[in-house]
Amino acid sequence: MFNATLELPLWLIIVLATGCIYAVVMSALIPGIKWFFRRRLNRAIERINERLRIQIRPFQRTKRQVLIDRLIYDSQIIFEIENEAMRSDVSREILQARVYNYARQIIPARDLLSSCVLDCSSDFSNDLQGKGCCSGLRKAGIR
Repeated sequence: MFNATLELPLWLIIVLATGCIYAVVMSALIPGIKWFFRRRLNRAIERINERLRIQIRPFQRTKRQVLIDRLIYDSQIIFEIENEAMRSDVSREILQARVYNYARQIIPARDLLSSCVLDCSSDFSNDLQGKGCCSGLRKAGIR
């Protein structure tokens, strides 16, 4: 009844096997490796805190979207958006979208600058007018 054979080309088998291996590596091995090194780093920080009697915060990752939201809803940013909306004929929603795009550009996909980016949120007036990058990042030597 089920004596039929199914033949697959070798290239299709190689592509499927490569996709499966990639899926296993990305979903199981990479998170495990990150967890291992994060745990070791946190232990080292705890030992340093005990020996030197100082408080270094353990390694923490902040989600990129949280950093973007903190930046675009910062009181100084909102103040600049409202000032620019009054000075020009551009609506507040368009300016908010422009700030969102700038925030997505300056906040990295990986958590490299989470503390630096929020410190330089005070000078977006040039960006709102479309004149250039955040000068706060330039002053910090980041951009």
